[in-house]
Amino acid sequence: MPDHLHMIFVFNETKKDLSEIVRTFKALVTRNTRMKFWQRNYYEHVIRNEEALLKIREYIQNNPLVENIKFKEFYKDGSDKSDPYRK
Repeated sequence: MPDHLHMIFVFNETKKDLSEIVRTFKALVTRNTRMKFWQRNYYEHVIRNEEALLKIREYIQNNPLVENIKFKEFYKDGSDKSDPYRK
C-alpha cells in the first residue's frame, strides 16, 4: 500500500493503552528510518471474534492486489538500491 499501513495488535494483559503503543511504534520507526511520514491520527477497530479477525486478515492480505502495487518495480532482485537508508 503506497499510502497506508495495516496492523493487528494483540493485547495480553498489557497496562498500556493503544494510543501509547501506536505513539511509541511511530516514534521508533521515525527514529530508525530518519523519515517523517506519519499522519497525526489513526483509525482503530476492535476485533471482537475469530470470524471478524479472519475477514480483516483477508482484507489486509488482498489490499495490495486491490491497489495494483507492482512490488517488483520497487524491489528488483529483493532489494531497493534507491533506498538512501539501506545499509
